Amino acid sequence: MTSKPQPADNGQPETPCIPNVRGLSAFDAALTYAKNGLYVLPVKTGKHPGSVVGRGWPELSTRDVDLIDYYWDDENPPGIAIHTGKSSLIAFDLDVDVIPSELIWLKTGLFQSTRGSASDRGHYVFTTTETFVSGDMKLADGRECGEIRSGNTVIIAEPSPHAKIDIGAEYRWRTTGIVPPLPDEARVWLTTRAGGVDCDWQPASDGEVATFVADPAHNRCLRPKALAGLVNSVRDARAGTRNATRNALRIAAGEARAGFYPFATAVSEIENAAKASYEARGENFQNHIGTDEFGRLVANGVGRAMARDLADIAAEARGEYGTDRTKSDGEWLAAMQSLSLRNEAGEIIKVIPIRKADPSQRSAKSANAIFCEFGPPEWAMPVAPTEFLIKGVLCRDTWGVNSGPEKSLKTHDNQAIAIAVATGINLYRNKLFPVTNIGKVLYIVGEGGQKQVFRVLHRMCHAYGINPTDVQKDPTFPLVVAFGAAPLDDDRLRDEIKSLLDRHQPDLVLMESFYNFHPAEVNAANLYERGQVIDSYHKLVREGSSDVVSLLTDHNKKGANELGLRNISMAGQAENSDSWIQRKHRHDPDVAAGEFWLTTSFNGRDWGGSVFDIDWHLGAFDHDAGSHVGDIGWHVTSATRAQVRATADAKPVKEMEVVSAYWEEMKTDIEARTGRKTKENIRARFLAKNETPPAKNRLEDAIAILADAKTDGGPYAVTSAGPRNATIYTNAKQYFVPIITPRPQKD
Repeated sequence: MTSKPQPADNGQPETPCIPNVRGLSAFDAALTYAKNGLYVLPVKTGKHPGSVVGRGWPELSTRDVDLIDYYWDDENPPGIAIHTGKSSLIAFDLDVDVIPSELIWLKTGLFQSTRGSASDRGHYVFTTTETFVSGDMKLADGRECGEIRSGNTVIIAEPSPHAKIDIGAEYRWRTTGIVPPLPDEARVWLTTRAGGVDCDWQPASDGEVATFVADPAHNRCLRPKALAGLVNSVRDARAGTRNATRNALRIAAGEARAGFYPFATAVSEIENAAKASYEARGENFQNHIGTDEFGRLVANGVGRAMARDLADIAAEARGEYGTDRTKSDGEWLAAMQSLSLRNEAGEIIKVIPIRKADPSQRSAKSANAIFCEFGPPEWAMPVAPTEFLIKGVLCRDTWGVNSGPEKSLKTHDNQAIAIAVATGINLYRNKLFPVTNIGKVLYIVGEGGQKQVFRVLHRMCHAYGINPTDVQKDPTFPLVVAFGAAPLDDDRLRDEIKSLLDRHQPDLVLMESFYNFHPAEVNAANLYERGQVIDSYHKLVREGSSDVVSLLTDHNKKGANELGLRNISMAGQAENSDSWIQRKHRHDPDVAAGEFWLTTSFNGRDWGGSVFDIDWHLGAFDHDAGSHVGDIGWHVTSATRAQVRATADAKPVKEMEVVSAYWEEMKTDIEARTGRKTKENIRARFLAKNETPPAKNRLEDAIAILADAKTDGGPYAVTSAGPRNATIYTNAKQYFVPIITPRPQKD
């Protein structure tokens, strides 16, 4: 029998308790969990906590009866997830059938089985107010045996259906009651998460506030739009405006430290919002807060922000764990029950009540719903302008493909984009491509050795002015790399991808390359089969949050060196891409020297597109090192200038130089000067010196241009008949030699 915990002053249990929910419906079970002090969240079958409520799920877990009714009183109710950190719980998810002897202390916790009574697999739950690093749980010999779940993590709870119900898996509490405290033996397995427990702090002095406001580091504009939500939360408050103002100033001070927006701007806008909140209900700001008290709230926010770890603040802003932006359940319910329409000045002109749907008409809320329904109060809302991750390159809330022909540096470009989004440094360190939304990146790699990928990643860090040694010391650096490959229709792969998304909550997911994950049974040439695989993958990545950007790397058709979605290998990418990045060679790369001349197009159905010439300088290839050496650099030319240069760039200028020099040298050897012999002789000379020869097709093009009297700008050579009618070439006019742009300096 479940022991009834003692209630706290708010009517909720002080000590969390696992109730006996055997035989209860999902709705009744969710209510029972909430009444016993646990925060619950609706989820689709599986393990992603944002699968129903979306991004920001940590703020949406609830104990509110009305919200539980809204989510679960449905003919097809979702599953139930228990939010561990918010419920003062830590869970150990054991993934082996027998508890190892060194983990025998797990038996002192409450146990939810996931594989039936014959197995020890399942969740072992303890109570703690601390937050620990979540992740793999390893035995002393290095073997993985499960997962630690703390802070912003969840466990799926009875009576939710298990994703592997077909093999007999189920969620069932074997022991219930008051949750026991975390034992000391468990702590050797845990690392305390910085920021898991609120730090001690004091309000800042007037001098400290002035210094904070004047600090250039607190006057950057990395994410200026983040301020709007805070300001609106204060302006919309119809009760508790002082508390809303205090909370907003605390968050604003922290985000100003992280460089999101100037703190002075935040203070001014939040003060005006507080005044508007009081005026909207016929009250006076001075009577409730006033200038002096507002100043104290500012000092309160600055003091708290300065006492916290900056990495912790940045991690919260990325939604990794713990957050100050915690609305009460009542506030979230109020937000669901009404819609505020604003004029251009931001003033509320009408509040529209939103009726709760009748349970018989909630198909759009069902866990397995296909359609998402929008009524007039929703579709008639103002549509926000396109929001970019990287301006002119990649917007938010999108999915698509990154493609190109062989040796077009798709991996290098993926890594350049990843580092830019993770750090906020302009893509290619170029002012044309500012990062407007810094975020966490998950980079899934299915091809290439780990060492080789890491070597490139280290060099890419250096290209952005980042020392990999510093990254190694920062476990919160917002870029995670995952190696592995399996067919995309493999349940194990999909479960692992869900787990990665759950743990890291990325803003950008890069998968490289598609063919490493292509299901063997799917016909790659069949649009409908392959298209469904592509669509299913992007939906898997984005089901927890529509803001997540999903890019899937693919290859061009063999020999295709043009832009355009139809040049991508096989079927399905064109029809299932909302955004696409493509590149082509302007002329053959000089791999040995590490020089690549590319034209790259960035496209999105939501914003159009742009085209640039982007030259990559990787440094010479060192066979002993197995990689290019030297600094990575870029030279970017806008599309307008690229069009001007198109005619010159089309000529194989380097090969024309080689052919011309050869002809001039071979004046006495009439036979060797013929076009038939030129190509093979030139290549033989390079090979004799252990140098990489020019490509055959480029040499053929060079000879054809030099020999064609009708070539624009020519003739470059004149011909005459030699012995046996052999053609003899003599240089007649120097061909156009484009100015070689010096390698640009880093910004």
